[in-house]
Amino acid sequence: MSLVLALVTALTVSAAPSDPFADLPPGTPIRTYIVQPGDSPWSIAYEFYGNGDKYPIIYKYNGYIGTPPFLLTPGQVLKLPQLGLGPEAQIEWYRHDVKAKPPRALDWLDAREKMNLWRLYRVSTGDESAAHIVFEDASDLRLREQAMLVIYGASATAATTARNDKRGIVLEHGTLQGGLAKLDADAQPLVVQTPSGRVDILGKLTQIQAESVASMISAFDGAARVTNKGVAVEVAEGQGTVVEKNKAPEAPRPLPAAPSWPDGATPSPALVVALPGAPAPAWEATWLPVASAETYRVELAASPDFKEVVYDAEVGAGVTKVRLEALSMGTWHVRVSTRDTRKLESKPGIAREIVVAKGDASRRVAVNAEGVIEAVGMLELRAPAGMLVADSEGGDVGPSVRLLEGRHAVRWIASASGASSETQVDVLGVTATLAVDGEPLGRDRGDGVNVQVEVRDSRGRLALVPGLAIDTTGGEVSAQVDGAEASAHIAPLADDGPGRMKVRARWAGGVLAERELSVEARPARAEPEAFTWKQAATLPYRRVRGLAQAPQSTAAQSGVSLDSALADLDGELDLELALRGEWAVGPRGRFAADAGFVFQDLRLTGDTQPASTPGDLWLGARYALLDGGFALSPYLQVALPVGHGQSERAFTFEPGVLIRVHASRDLFFDLRAAALARVGDDTRDTLAFDGLAALTWGPVSLSYRAVLDGELASTIGLGAAIPIGHVRLGCALGYGLDDNAQRTTGGVSGRLFLDVGIE
Repeated sequence: MSLVLALVTALTVSAAPSDPFADLPPGTPIRTYIVQPGDSPWSIAYEFYGNGDKYPIIYKYNGYIGTPPFLLTPGQVLKLPQLGLGPEAQIEWYRHDVKAKPPRALDWLDAREKMNLWRLYRVSTGDESAAHIVFEDASDLRLREQAMLVIYGASATAATTARNDKRGIVLEHGTLQGGLAKLDADAQPLVVQTPSGRVDILGKLTQIQAESVASMISAFDGAARVTNKGVAVEVAEGQGTVVEKNKAPEAPRPLPAAPSWPDGATPSPALVVALPGAPAPAWEATWLPVASAETYRVELAASPDFKEVVYDAEVGAGVTKVRLEALSMGTWHVRVSTRDTRKLESKPGIAREIVVAKGDASRRVAVNAEGVIEAVGMLELRAPAGMLVADSEGGDVGPSVRLLEGRHAVRWIASASGASSETQVDVLGVTATLAVDGEPLGRDRGDGVNVQVEVRDSRGRLALVPGLAIDTTGGEVSAQVDGAEASAHIAPLADDGPGRMKVRARWAGGVLAERELSVEARPARAEPEAFTWKQAATLPYRRVRGLAQAPQSTAAQSGVSLDSALADLDGELDLELALRGEWAVGPRGRFAADAGFVFQDLRLTGDTQPASTPGDLWLGARYALLDGGFALSPYLQVALPVGHGQSERAFTFEPGVLIRVHASRDLFFDLRAAALARVGDDTRDTLAFDGLAALTWGPVSLSYRAVLDGELASTIGLGAAIPIGHVRLGCALGYGLDDNAQRTTGGVSGRLFLDVGIE
């Protein structure tokens, strides 16, 4: 069997003309269809030709599309000729729960826009649902909620009467509105069969409500004919009738009057403005009551023809107000109709236009428990395009308005139509607390002060306000803002800063809080202190390998000294020129480093006349452990023999301690005790001890020095120094008390020096 089917299929394909559409009548419409997931040739034929058994049409005009069961691929493009077998109608629009059921089908299908409806299709609507059905001749029906109908064929033109003997619609239950698209000589009535009788719609708009025991017919635009039990009544425009099951129709009677709006037959458009952060706006209106009303029907649509009704509700006769909430942006239309005790419904009243626009605000707003829009501190509102806004409390009408603390009635005005609306806005007041930590604010010292700001609204809640900042009337401030709180650090003031200073918490609406800071008193301006020499530096040199070195002091001082010394040692007269420097660092100059170099060492008289040559280089360091009236400083010096022609090539290491005791500012006593360790090229490495005591009074110093180097040698000296600012000129004389201490102290020596101090 499969072999025979394959053979027949192959023959069919090979026999097909190269152009499969060549056999169609000229002008036959060709539709393109894109295959969807789940489609099959049978389902597509059912959709477009009303019968799944017509799938060979798809097969014929689309070439070879597979082998049985003819599986299709989603996205595949098919060409479908209409062949005069179009659907009876289409679902043009639907809302919420609408379903359709083909004949012989077990399941209901979810409706979709442009869904084709064929003969014997059923259409149903659920709660709060609606559907708009359009027939091939543009006649249309609108189903309300909880309705069901069956389509038998609904063309109203005589040219299509041969399609079906039985044409029309069966309304099993529910409410529909519908009518003819054209009222010409060829028009045939749109027939609706109800459980209580037949209704022939002869006009453009008639409403039929079908219940199990009766049907209610209201002719809004054009006439209708109602037939039951062999009796037919003509219902003129503006009339209605009730036909009960198994009874003749009642005589037509006028429909109830439609409700009217209080502002007349042509109500002005309504205006609603939405704001950022606020819920979607609501609109409320009242209509005038109708004496014969049992109920009212309220409808809302996006277009004035009400073909797509998005809100449809029936309310009791005691309700004459409508409130529509959560309206989205755009233009809406609302109308109201009356239903009497016999459920006949009036023609809908004049529709009212509602324009919903979106305004803009400087910040998001909220809605309080009273339903009033609420903002904090300040709010600027900007009107939508084509509109103006004003504060009814005062102020000009313009594109924007600024609102400060208080309740405001904001009026919105549409420039073109003149429509207006009012929005209640509450602007809550704000207060700020300003805390300062670290007063008083210093000058050129310390860590400054810290400032904290907290903003709350009039209800005591933390409040976000625009432009929150912290500033001062002087000084440097670095602020950080976080929501309703801000913090700042104010740096210490320079000496020329203000004597008084304020710190302020500001926002876009002005100053929230301010406080005057206590500022450290301005220091008295004094002239710079004159340079004061701390060292005696007037004593005679002591000899260390041809180097004459001045005594040290516990008080370190940065400076440079140039010395010339002349010494008579056992008949040999030596001239020395030396450069010395000292550098004091740390708090109060506690640490000091010093260095010196004899750059000229010349023997002027004696048995030998060596060439001029540099002498020794020394390096030293000391630290003041105690400072004040009693000072104590340990030190270490090293002398290096860098010159040539010296009789001894010795390195000298000198650890020691310096002590100074002040009797007054100008009178003090110096004491030095040190050990001298010499290491030389010859084998005369020695260890000696050196001590110095000096009394200084003003610029004059008297000293005594003793050296124990196997033998005791001592020297006394007298010197003076005259300070002139950073410069000091001085001289000293010394006499050796022992003739046998040629290496250290013997003979007479003199010294001239120039010191330059550095602050």
